[in-house]
Amino acid sequence: MAAASTNSAELSNLQRQLDGDLSFFNESLNELKSVASKFGRCQSTVDSINSSEKDKQALIPLSESVYIKARILTLTNI
Repeated sequence: MAAASTNSAELSNLQRQLDGDLSFFNESLNELKSVASKFGRCQSTVDSINSSEKDKQALIPLSESVYIKARILTLTNI
């Protein structure tokens, strides 16, 4: 789009579209950061499980507020 051949309405529309795109990408980035943080916490929890915990029961999170009872059978497939 050549700037010389566009009118102010077209430029305003383009600005709104770019603002919307920027907002979407910022929201997506924030969501990715949140998910990465949650994954990091999960990973550190899994890493903290040692061989003495084999065959013990554990609460496994399905979400941030829902957990199920499970038994740790093997440390290689947690």
